[in-house]
Amino acid sequence: MPRRTVIYIALLLSSFSAFAQKRPTAPAKKPAPSAQPAADRAAYPIAEIVVSGSERFDADDIIKYTGLKKDKTIETPLNDVQAAAQKLVDSGAFSQVNYKHMASAGGMKVELILADKDDDQFVKCDFANFVWWPENDLLVELHDRVPLFNGTVPRDGNMADEVSHALESLLKEKGISASVGNEHVDAINGDPSTEEMLYRVADADIRISKVELVGGSPAMQAEASTAAKKIEGLVYNRATIRKFIDHNLRNVYLKHGYLRATFATPEIKVLPADGSSTNVELNIPVTENGTYKLHSIRWIGNKAIASNALDTFINDSIGTPLDGTHLTKELDAIRTKYATFGYLHMTLTPKPTFDDAKGTVDYDMLVKEGELFSMGKFDVEGLDKASTDKMRLAWQLREGDPYDPTYLNSFVKKFRLPEGTAYLVDEMQGERPKSVDITLIFCKPTDPCKPKYENHLWTPPKSDDEK
Repeated sequence: MPRRTVIYIALLLSSFSAFAQKRPTAPAKKPAPSAQPAADRAAYPIAEIVVSGSERFDADDIIKYTGLKKDKTIETPLNDVQAAAQKLVDSGAFSQVNYKHMASAGGMKVELILADKDDDQFVKCDFANFVWWPENDLLVELHDRVPLFNGTVPRDGNMADEVSHALESLLKEKGISASVGNEHVDAINGDPSTEEMLYRVADADIRISKVELVGGSPAMQAEASTAAKKIEGLVYNRATIRKFIDHNLRNVYLKHGYLRATFATPEIKVLPADGSSTNVELNIPVTENGTYKLHSIRWIGNKAIASNALDTFINDSIGTPLDGTHLTKELDAIRTKYATFGYLHMTLTPKPTFDDAKGTVDYDMLVKEGELFSMGKFDVEGLDKASTDKMRLAWQLREGDPYDPTYLNSFVKKFRLPEGTAYLVDEMQGERPKSVDITLIFCKPTDPCKPKYENHLWTPPKSDDEK
């Protein structure tokens, strides 16, 4: 839909309407000049500015973003009002922008009537290697320079690039001459919380020189310091630090029964430059909250596997400090066991109840088994006829049997394949509801495997290296 700009003239009254939900690639057309005189003058002092229609943005921030100012001593050209409305359109933050200017005591009154875009049209921002400001301070600085910035940017429009320019200005004020790139990162496995606009200082070598734990007990300090050695010397990246804290450092505490240990945002100290590199020291505050012993476990919602059978997966002793990392692996084993019975989408949610006085924890394990999937058709591609026939005959899962995704690996290992042969598993919905058709596709390094459907009905638990 082309953008339309309409001018109505009556008593110094103008209206501008632009639809920004689906923005054309071509620039917006300027209003066509009126055939009759629009007004005696082309500029008036702004006596009042009124903003309505937006719940996402504060009115003062919208006005500041436009550059319009209420001032009865300065005449503002009408073209500037139109340009301000166009700037709001170009930002990409609004689905509709309208403006009016009309005669008012002491000058003119400007009205901005806006419609917000839906929340899913905005993407959160991450700042990969901006170590010179605490994150909250950086957000404040950016909001001051780009008043519509609130930690997110619209999918379309100019605002993402405006944030890049603001970051470059901030770096320049620090005496750092560097460009800033921004990259849209798609959601991982369809999880919208992982989608982001990633900002990075280009051509900057920023290294983690030292990691310190702040607030940790002496007994835990030594082990945490050993874990920190894994990231010292690496290139600094916020995602790397988050992964280290959420996995490596947290697991150090979980292993010893510190089930409620929490970690605050790391404090970053920029050290004196070492040649062309910038070195940083990270201080990670921790609140340990004491250790907990396992008191009891209760299974809720399980039908396919009895509670006493599920108990056998839990090897942690009652009355001893609970190894949280070990418990996670045991619960992953239960999820895998359910998958062998055809329950591919089974979920298991631990609900702990802590007794701080006794230092114990009771768990309600909430099981949602989900729907049962069955085996559909089985086929093989990429091998000679004799090998293909041999595999088809050896396949033990019959149509209608519960589909066991773990059977595939053990099945392929039974066969001696030519050196360098690789394979992938192609899954698709079978003819019967909740049935799974499987095709094993074999290939060579010179002709890589390509899936046809790229379905993944079951995701196995991650290994320690993948987490």
